Amino acid sequence: GGFIGAYVFVERAAGYAWAFLTKKHNGPEIFKAICHVRSCLRRMGHELKTVLTDAGRIEMSRAVATQLADLHITINAASPESQYQNFVERFIQTAVRGIATTLLAQTSLDRTFWGMALLAWTRAWNCRPNQSTETVSPEFVMTGRHPDVCKQFRFAFGQAVVSRILGRKPENAFKFAPTGELGYVVGNTESTSGAS
Repeated sequence: GGFIGAYVFVERAAGYAWAFLTKKHNGPEIFKAICHVRSCLRRMGHELKTVLTDAGRIEMSRAVATQLADLHITINAASPESQYQNFVERFIQTAVRGIATTLLAQTSLDRTFWGMALLAWTRAWNCRPNQSTETVSPEFVMTGRHPDVCKQFRFAFGQAVVSRILGRKPENAFKFAPTGELGYVVGNTESTSGAS
């Protein structure tokens, strides 16, 4: 908890998205997020060359521009009062509707879970075809692998689940038993079929 906002990045050709929750809005935080996106893109076989930003003062700061120039990344900012031209701004409008729907679709989690809803929604966005990719998902375009939606979305965001406490191994740990814990799904791990 305690997140004040998020940095959202969208790869323009396929619409693949990353979201990073943040507790601070400053140069080092946005630089760290950009470096993470750069690293992810490199693992996928792509190179980050330009970052389109809104006209925010942090994103436009000389310190951030200098650090990115050292990585051979340029900043292309939207003109003030013209953020509608920015692909990410349009994506965020869609995301806000998706996040609101995600939170309204369940009654167990309150608005403080907006960040987890953003991460869950972004993960789902990357696994479904969009206008840019037509018949395949952005994940397939970027990685060459189809997402395993049966495994990755076994549980819905906000769904009540009974979990086993790690370290305990009684026979009935996964049943409604004193050793089981009631919880709510706020995300799915990529490496297993479990929920977090």
